[in-house]
Amino acid sequence: MLDATRPGIQIDTGWQEDDAESVSFGEIARFRQGVYRLASASFVRPIVEKFEMLAEAALHLSSESSIASGLTISAASDGFLDMLKVMGSDDVPSLHFEFLRLFGDGPEGPLVPLFEAVYIDPLGMTAGWIIGDLEAAYSAGGVSANNPAAERADHLSVELDFMSHLCGIEAQGWEFESLTEIRRSLNLQSRFLERHARTWIPNVKSSMARQCDGFYAAAIEAAVALIEHDADYASALKMWIKEHHDESVSRV
Repeated sequence: MLDATRPGIQIDTGWQEDDAESVSFGEIARFRQGVYRLASASFVRPIVEKFEMLAEAALHLSSESSIASGLTISAASDGFLDMLKVMGSDDVPSLHFEFLRLFGDGPEGPLVPLFEAVYIDPLGMTAGWIIGDLEAAYSAGGVSANNPAAERADHLSVELDFMSHLCGIEAQGWEFESLTEIRRSLNLQSRFLERHARTWIPNVKSSMARQCDGFYAAAIEAAVALIEHDADYASALKMWIKEHHDESVSRV
């Protein structure tokens, strides 16, 4: 049987030895999936119906925040969830104004761009390559990038939603005791974070810090905390699986 209970591994951005001993890796993956999904949804144009659903989801997720109590993401995720869970329809007009102020197209472009290519290739020389590499990553993860209603492949919300999707695959792997799916998800997470999300999303946080300190600042703070944490966490977890499940791993 696959041992899915946290074994007390320690990495600089991961678990502390004395924390939440009964929390499983599957529960951690589900929590990370939820925070990524809420952060993703925060960076599309706000509407009343959506924010009511987001507030309800944040309330549910915050009730499970003890899952993250031993993770270095806990402060950022708690701050984001605490802010989101009390939001209602009355907050949407001011959020909509702030969204347009920060991310809308002005005479010189948005104050805070939300596209990877703008940060990685401001002259637009390799934007096509970036989009193509992202679409290949989404395809490898089982996600279609050809939805005409979707944002561009390098939009912040799309990349965060893809990380949520990969965490969901990982969680399902733990729940169904499938090392194949767990390792597949962790490999996809590591590759995507190192080739894309980690290379530019922290720069969005830096840009936003000069422009605002409210809801959107809390959302990007949570997103970056997850990205920085998960880059090391995925590597450490792959090593732990190899050390503790050599026989099972050798068969997948």
